[in-house]
Amino acid sequence: MSALTAGTASEDEVERLARAVLYEGYLLYPYHRDALKNRSRFTFGDLEPGALWQAECLVVGARARVDVSVRFLEDTAERRVEVERAAVAELTAGETAGETVLVSALGLGAGVTRLTVRMTNTTGARILATQALLRITDGEFVSLTDPPQAFREQAAGCRNIGTWPVLVGAEGARDRIFAAPIILPDYPRVAPESPGDLFDGTETDELLTLSILALPDAERHAITDPRARELLERTTALGQDELLALHGRLERPIQVGDRVRLRPNRRADIMDSLLAGKAATVVAVEEDLEGVLHIGVTVDDDPGADLGEFGHRFFFRIDEVERR
Repeated sequence: MSALTAGTASEDEVERLARAVLYEGYLLYPYHRDALKNRSRFTFGDLEPGALWQAECLVVGARARVDVSVRFLEDTAERRVEVERAAVAELTAGETAGETVLVSALGLGAGVTRLTVRMTNTTGARILATQALLRITDGEFVSLTDPPQAFREQAAGCRNIGTWPVLVGAEGARDRIFAAPIILPDYPRVAPESPGDLFDGTETDELLTLSILALPDAERHAITDPRARELLERTTALGQDELLALHGRLERPIQVGDRVRLRPNRRADIMDSLLAGKAATVVAVEEDLEGVLHIGVTVDDDPGADLGEFGHRFFFRIDEVERR
């Protein structure tokens, strides 16, 4: 798996993200069973027998319905426990069981519900990479990473055990939550340069690819795991352009005069909501005493923009603007 970054993700990309996290650490370089570090799997989200896993998040909408898919590895086999679509309002009266998975809800008032997905490992063996995908209809989830001011108290009351729920899908969407076994930002995605799963503890694709290409024949023949064989064949088939792309995308720092789109994400005040998505021009790049960069912009459709330096100027952190 390559670096995980924030960004827009389609349905297929969400599944790719879930798969990448599920199999991360499944097998480590040099990918054969005789290697010392492959005698004990290194995965995120391990659950010992009898241990509890729990994801909690906030739902807004009195008519909301939710689907839940809990996923994990049992030895090397992928398993899923699906909880069929259920009305959140009905879950406040009890629990819906899907094998060892229980889904319940608690009304918090004003149309806000705390949704709980809980699983106990009853397999008698350690399970790996436990995660869940939640989808909602006729309602929306609330970001726990950066909850709106009105929901911060309720968000602080969510208790997550062995997981970190984040919003996924198209940026700004509120219909899906990925309860990941690692800390991720809202709207994460697998870096587009990554040609496929590498399993190896989120190490850099470029370094791992070069290492795989340098494997001696004896070690290549020792790779018998089906997923590892697929990885080997995919890597050795990479063309020159694909190899060069593994260096990643080097982007010029934002400079005065750049055209940007505003994506405020800290919800400091009502002005942030009004400016979200607006086109703007960078007029200043300043660094505060803590080394944080702030981007000063003028908004294109601001009636006072023609006043130049005397017009309205707004400041955002660098992660709140994107180059157009």
